[in-house]
Amino acid sequence: DAGGQLAVTGSVLTSIADGAGDMHVYYLSSNNHVCELAWFGGSWHPRDVAGDAGGQP
Repeated sequence: DAGGQLAVTGSVLTSIADGAGDMHVYYLSSNNHVCELAWFGGSWHPRDVAGDAGGQP
């Protein structure tokens, strides 16, 4: 468990790998925020992208 928020059932996921080879997965959470799980440094790091940007659902 990476500690991130749960994805909305049936929602779309998308992912990218950056130039450093780190992986990033984006999804819509149950509170309608875009969330990210990023893999770097040997572990997953959760982030509420909308919350960090000050966005409202």
